[in-house]
Amino acid sequence: LYVDPDRRREFIRLLEEQRVVREFESQVYRQDGNPIWVSENARVVRDAADNILYYEGTSIDITDRKRAEAAQRESEERLRLTLNFSRIGSWDWNMGTGVMSASEDCLRLLGLTPGAVDVSYQLWRDRVHPDDIDRVEQAVATSLQTRTDYEAEYRVIYPDGSIHWIVARGRGVYDASGQALQMLGVLIDITDRKLAEEAVSQSESRFRALYEATRIAVFLVDQNGCFDCNQAAADLFHTCRERLIGTHPSDLSPRLQPGGQDSIAL
Repeated sequence: LYVDPDRRREFIRLLEEQRVVREFESQVYRQDGNPIWVSENARVVRDAADNILYYEGTSIDITDRKRAEAAQRESEERLRLTLNFSRIGSWDWNMGTGVMSASEDCLRLLGLTPGAVDVSYQLWRDRVHPDDIDRVEQAVATSLQTRTDYEAEYRVIYPDGSIHWIVARGRGVYDASGQALQMLGVLIDITDRKLAEEAVSQSESRFRALYEATRIAVFLVDQNGCFDCNQAAADLFHTCRERLIGTHPSDLSPRLQPGGQDSIAL
């Protein structure tokens, strides 16, 4: 693996100054030239005279997470551009007449073709995922009752069966007595953001599954000691994981190391 020398020097500097470095992220290159991202956790092991003996730590491949984060940032940037250019769907619901109007972009966000459908409350309702509709209608009702802004994230089902995510925001218009006259609002497609969030979640799940399944003992340690470990670590010391939490590596080592160093000083 190739690591940028300046990045490696920065890692060593932090390690020697702070003694412990957590989640130090770097982009490295494999022999085939492809880049990957790694997150490193390490500490300095010193002797009783505070001389550095060696460094120890772990490196975790976080390439999937980084790609998901990049995808999420790109998605958020697209959303900002959409808002800047006002390419969002707007809608208007008249409470008195029950008539609803919607912009062409609003209809497109629902998977509909402008001009080919008659806009109505039922038209919108039919597009919302059945598992979401009760929650969304309750959010609308609560907003009107409390005279607060309405916001809800929900899924819509396109005519082709594909599922897309929408965030809806709205505000009521009221008469002098507080009676709702109409509600004005917008729809914004957040499908990309939701997919990116799902990708991050799946990446974390894959790491957790590997962490739990491996027969290699893994300890996650900070300056206060072990804050997590896998079952293999507990099995190694014939104990339960809960008893290892909060322990220091020296608690699990012989009093004297092979080189004669005192474990407590490490």
